[in-house]
Amino acid sequence: MVRPKEASTSKLAIGLWMHECNRVFYDRLATVDDRDYFHHMLGDMVGRTFSSSGMNYENCYGEGVEPMLWSGIQKNGTYDEIKDLTKFKAMLNEHLDDYNLVNPTQMKLVFFMDAIKHVCRISRILMQPRGNAMLIGVGGSGKQSVTRIACHIGEMTFYQLEIGRGYNHMSFLEDLKEMMLIAGVEGKPLAFVLLDTQIIDESFLEDVNNVLNTGEVPNLFAMDEYNKICEDLRPELSKQGIETRDGLRAGFVDRVRNNLHIMLCHSPVGDSLRVRCRQFPSLINCTTIDWFSTWPKEALTSVARQFLKEEDLGGENVNEAMCDMCAELHWAVESFGDKFFNELRRRTYTTPKSFLDMVELYIVMLSEKRGELKTQRDRLSTGVTKLNETNAIVENLQVELTALAPVLKTKGEEAAKMIAQVTKESEAANIVKVKVEADEI
Repeated sequence: MVRPKEASTSKLAIGLWMHECNRVFYDRLATVDDRDYFHHMLGDMVGRTFSSSGMNYENCYGEGVEPMLWSGIQKNGTYDEIKDLTKFKAMLNEHLDDYNLVNPTQMKLVFFMDAIKHVCRISRILMQPRGNAMLIGVGGSGKQSVTRIACHIGEMTFYQLEIGRGYNHMSFLEDLKEMMLIAGVEGKPLAFVLLDTQIIDESFLEDVNNVLNTGEVPNLFAMDEYNKICEDLRPELSKQGIETRDGLRAGFVDRVRNNLHIMLCHSPVGDSLRVRCRQFPSLINCTTIDWFSTWPKEALTSVARQFLKEEDLGGENVNEAMCDMCAELHWAVESFGDKFFNELRRRTYTTPKSFLDMVELYIVMLSEKRGELKTQRDRLSTGVTKLNETNAIVENLQVELTALAPVLKTKGEEAAKMIAQVTKESEAANIVKVKVEADEI
């Protein structure tokens, strides 16, 4: 996939060779110790063999050295070294925005270094004819999301089973037929993503094993269906000099193998993956493996920063400290999980999805608590306003009462005089009343 001018110097050619060694061998290694050993071995070998290039382990994989990455994303299929990671990340974000515009289900991806590596690896697999992948990681580690964005970048159809009630082996074969017709007859590249949770019958894997190994499933198509496939392909394959029925059939199988990319997403939890790989060897032999390992602290911090960037937590320093704390909490759970396994031999798993859920839960709880505080603050504010208004009214009444005090005193004196006069007149009236009553009798 590399043109000569893309690796014109010896240093670039050696770098490309090292990169491909990583993709072929390093990606298959399951433990951190094995990967470190491989990098040391590769770096030391290059340092001894190509000493004039100045490349060795320290220069290529040492502390603080940017990883060596080649990809066909940035130049429309031309395999080239990624020289500027900032520009490459901006380009991936543009593709993500484009994906969210044309798809109803939105994806919130943060392209930290590990995510960029996974996108490059999966894109490399999808670019190659007969490229198939085994993506291994615990649920929620981003296998589907990274595959979706890689398919979108490569303008490739993303195909996934819709497991409903009553879905069985015959339904799976019908889906497999549909995919083979798209890839083999129409010649359109297609990525078939199969999750381990969708394997409701082990016979699914037997068929997938056959497709990976030979490109076909025995007795999948009836005779009349094969006749139609051959007739549909005849105009295309006759240009290559293929006219016989056997040749047309072989051509269909080749087109299926070249265009149908099987992406198996499995979790390493439990024994199912180990057992299936033993029973169906093509799952390992005919696929490129990509391990989705634990996110490093830098990745967790950058993801938290992306989610919390629009939240006002009281200043930029507070935001940064909160992002570090989110990463620290998740990392501490991972550490205690290892300790728990060492002491009790029981494995626990904290996935990147659980980290995202934690950050989103924090944002939701923060919003709820802010809403509660705002309600309480508004109530207190309203109460204080009412108290201030009442105090102002009372002060006005006191001023009015002070002004009315002399008038009230005068009125009181006048009332006292009037009471004395009324009393006097009442006595006189009583005398008259007695006389009147006597006259009446």
